[in-house]
Amino acid sequence: LVVNGTTVTGVIPGGPTDMQERERIEAHDEIVSVDGVETDDNNILSLLRGSNLVGTQVQLRVKKEIDGRIVEMDVKRDYKWWVESMRDVAALVGQLAEQAEIDGSPQQLEFAMRINEELRKLSS
Repeated sequence: LVVNGTTVTGVIPGGPTDMQERERIEAHDEIVSVDGVETDDNNILSLLRGSNLVGTQVQLRVKKEIDGRIVEMDVKRDYKWWVESMRDVAALVGQLAEQAEIDGSPQQLEFAMRINEELRKLSS
């Protein structure tokens, strides 16, 4: 799930919110509350992450952009897909850095290092 404030900007394919059987969260929907706590731009990420325990449930109340309905859904927190995705991206960045060294391209190497640093920030 990708959010900008409380507004959903994207759903990660294969992520927990994409796997819902009935109602699905879609881009432009708004997350109104998480586990009964009203959301705002300051608390949304910490509420979604919760205890960071894989497999814990979170109840979302979501305002559907298409018709304004408020729907409730239980979603399992699952960071496995995130970890796997970050590993894939890190491997690609490593390949980019290796190729930059082979090509003698300081700009590409600098770019790879900047991406790697941003990945570290996201992972912490």
